[in-house]
Amino acid sequence: MICPKCGSTNIQAVSNTQGKIKKRGCLMTLVHIALIVCTGGLWLIVPLLLSGSKGKIKTNIEFVCLNCGAKVK
Repeated sequence: MICPKCGSTNIQAVSNTQGKIKKRGCLMTLVHIALIVCTGGLWLIVPLLLSGSKGKIKTNIEFVCLNCGAKVK
């Protein structure tokens, strides 16, 4: 690959990660605490069984020229 700005072949691939993970609200936290108290702590097992992140994370790869700093997708 050749840099469009300076014509150099000294280019490196860089990954760019962006995203947002959804968090639990105040009402859901109170509901979970109430369920933990009512079930004697057995409700603590449910988040372990249903683990996983809720949100969207994107990874884009960009090529960066090491001579002039130009970025190419």
